[in-house]
Amino acid sequence: MKKITAVLLTIVVIFGAAACTIGGIVVDVYEYRTDNFLESVGDYSPTGEVRELKIDWVAGTVRVVEGSVARITVRQVAVGEAATVNFYYRMNGKMLSVAFAKNGTKVRNMTKDLVVTVPKGTVLDKVDVSATSATVKVELDALDTLAVEAVAGGVDCKINSLGRAEICTTSAGATLFAQAQKVKMETVSGTLNFATKHSLGELSLQSTSGAVNITLPTDASFTLVADTISGKISTGPFACTVSGKRYIAGTGEATINATTVSGNVTLKAA
Repeated sequence: MKKITAVLLTIVVIFGAAACTIGGIVVDVYEYRTDNFLESVGDYSPTGEVRELKIDWVAGTVRVVEGSVARITVRQVAVGEAATVNFYYRMNGKMLSVAFAKNGTKVRNMTKDLVVTVPKGTVLDKVDVSATSATVKVELDALDTLAVEAVAGGVDCKINSLGRAEICTTSAGATLFAQAQKVKMETVSGTLNFATKHSLGELSLQSTSGAVNITLPTDASFTLVADTISGKISTGPFACTVSGKRYIAGTGEATINATTVSGNVTLKAA
C-alpha cells in the first residue's frame, strides 16, 4: 500500500484524475492501467471464486457490503452523462479489480456510486480501495485485510472481525469500528476515530492537523504512547499509570501509538 503524503501532485498521479480541484490542481483525464480489463454492461458477477477485491475510484461513493446474493455483485449507480461511462473490471486468478472508467476518460464534474455486494458468510482475504474524491464505506462481518487510500474523501468502515487494516487519507477523516488485531490509520488534515468493543493487539493512529479519538472497552488493558504538540491528551475513564509519554492501563497488553500535531488525543469507553 502506497503511503499518502502531503505532496498532492504525486497523489494525483497515483490515483489518476479528480472530479474536482485538489490542492489547487485540476486534472481532467482518468489515468489508470486498464490493460486486459473489460467494460461492464450493467451489473457484473464473476463466476469464479473471489478472494481479493481491488477498487480504483474517482468521485462519488464506494460501498462494500454484505447482502443476499449468490455471488459477488458489482453495481454502478449514476445519472446524466456519468451513466454513459461504464466501469471496467478484470478477474486475475482470484482477484477482482474494478476501475472507475476506461483509461483516458474525461472525468471533470463526473461522479458515480459503486456498490459491491458480498454474499453473507463470505470472508475475503483482502479489500483494497484507492479513491480520489470518493467516500469509502466498508461494512462486512469478517475480513482478513483492509487497505484504503483516499485523497479528498472520507472513510467510514465497520467490520466485526478484522485481521489487519491500513487506512490513509489526505484531506478527510477516517472512522473504523472493528474487532481487529492490527490497525494503522493516518491522515494529514482529518480526524481519526477508532472504536472497538473487544480487545485489540496493535493500534497506530497519526494525524497532522486533526484529532485522534479512541474508544475501548471499559476493562481494556493497554499501553498508550501518545504525543501532541498543541493539543491535549485525555485518558478519559481509564485509570493509567503515567511515565513520560506512556500511559498504562491494567496489565498493558495492547499497544497503542497515537500522534497528532495540532489536535487532541482522547480515549473513551465503549
